[in-house]
Amino acid sequence: MTGDAIQNMRGALDHLAYQLFLVGSRGVQSDGHRVYFPISESAQKFDSSLLGKVNGMRPDAIARLRTIEPYKGGKGHQLWLLNELNNTDKHRLLLPIGAALRGVDFGPFVHRIAKEQVAKGKWNRDLVPDMMPPFFVRPQDKMCPLKAGDELFIDIADAEPMSNMRFIFDIALAQPGVVDGEPLIETLEQFAQLVNKTVLDFRPMLE
Repeated sequence: MTGDAIQNMRGALDHLAYQLFLVGSRGVQSDGHRVYFPISESAQKFDSSLLGKVNGMRPDAIARLRTIEPYKGGKGHQLWLLNELNNTDKHRLLLPIGAALRGVDFGPFVHRIAKEQVAKGKWNRDLVPDMMPPFFVRPQDKMCPLKAGDELFIDIADAEPMSNMRFIFDIALAQPGVVDGEPLIETLEQFAQLVNKTVLDFRPMLE
């Protein structure tokens, strides 16, 4: 389903490109079968291949495509991500989805340390609440995709186990070098907003 959603969003951009071609050329130059919304691996490849993909569009539409910079590392880097995921799903393998560690609740850990300090007479009992509110920390390593046996939290040596320790997980995209452990739903929402904004930006050039 993720692959279908991404393919539909990528396809919407190509439909936009074809409509820009129809408006700019009125269909007299060719049938437009080589027209695509240009997304490239680099700025150099984008510049070298642009005219071949947008031939027939109005000059203002082509100029707008240049300002978007839809290539890796450009202002339109997210469009490159969308395109890369779409190509992976269509041509190589289904998009890898896994679980990722989003947050660890350090509240119980801090509460236990505080009670230990009270017991040692180092802290005032009145300063330590009976219950500690959640205190979630986002780990640097999401460990995506999570596997059986992964260590989510390493406590102090010989510490008593904390049964109230809590963890938050994401269903995430696990495509190394493209999106490594990014939350699936949030990433799809970002793509949808980006595609919608891109289409709306070109609306004046479709009239």
